[in-house]
Amino acid sequence: MSPTSADDGSGGDSRLSGFADHCCAENTRTNTVRWRIAPGHAGLANVRVSEIRSTSGGHDRVKHLRVASFASLVVVAEDLRQLDRWVRRDRWPYVACPVCLVGHLALDSIEAVPSARSTRIYEKTHYPLDLSGAFHGLIRCAISTCRETVAIAGDYCVDIDVDDGGDTTYVDLFRLRFATPPLKIILPPPRTPRSVVKAIESAAAVIWADANAGANRLRVAIDELLTAYGMPRFRNSNGKRWRIPTDVRIKEFRRFEDQVADTLEAVKWIGNQGSHESGLSATDVLDGADLLGSALKQLYDTSEEEIQRRVRAVNKRRGLPPNKRKQRSALLATQKQCASVG
Repeated sequence: MSPTSADDGSGGDSRLSGFADHCCAENTRTNTVRWRIAPGHAGLANVRVSEIRSTSGGHDRVKHLRVASFASLVVVAEDLRQLDRWVRRDRWPYVACPVCLVGHLALDSIEAVPSARSTRIYEKTHYPLDLSGAFHGLIRCAISTCRETVAIAGDYCVDIDVDDGGDTTYVDLFRLRFATPPLKIILPPPRTPRSVVKAIESAAAVIWADANAGANRLRVAIDELLTAYGMPRFRNSNGKRWRIPTDVRIKEFRRFEDQVADTLEAVKWIGNQGSHESGLSATDVLDGADLLGSALKQLYDTSEEEIQRRVRAVNKRRGLPPNKRKQRSALLATQKQCASVG
């Protein structure tokens, strides 16, 4: 059995650009498109479109797409967890593009490299299960305006697969240990302090190779968050400077954000396990990342406040502001032009 490589053939959709690119792949006879959010963030989201027309060639084309609702990208869901196990080439999960943050990464190429020792054993036994080693490959963003790649590497082995008819085949299995640029484990709100974002990125860089280190770096993110919020990091006593323990800082923080403090405390316990125990998995760290992402959303996500501000503005004016009316008129003109061309 020799090293192999494969291309999944999932090239980007060139009919649209940016976000709309990905929505066009689904059946467009209704006003609701089921769109796979890139990293498995909450699986499938409902995205409504305002106008969809079909070309004579049978291919659906979106003349104008207006996103009316879009699931939050703050919480990373199950697709990343699927990489915390052995995966077949044809079942590699979609994960978020760490560059554009909109598209999903599909497997572009992968090559298994059996170790010299396992190859020598295989040459004697001719038993495929004796092969093991490492792999390397690329995953590529499916959106045509991005198409960025992420280099991946990890462990490789061979196992037996039994189909529905009872026939057995040998399949290559892969387990991720390294990805660069790192895959996003949290997509923090824009107002999140840079020091917190850097600590999260540091955790994402090591999570697949050393989950314990990843958990510890999430705890560092908590300390950075408390510092950014104004919680003292040190105290002076008897002429010496002492670092204040994280749990004491969280207790002080609780005076201002009681519910968020509970969440940070839970992440701290996971970080403690990473520091003082062994055996944490990447899934454990992703659980902690979900909790931290929830805390960041409560502290720094202002999207709901912005929506309420717009609601008040429309109600006060009993209609859209003048600049919004102009934009709406331009939008309607564009729709009519597209309809005439179609």
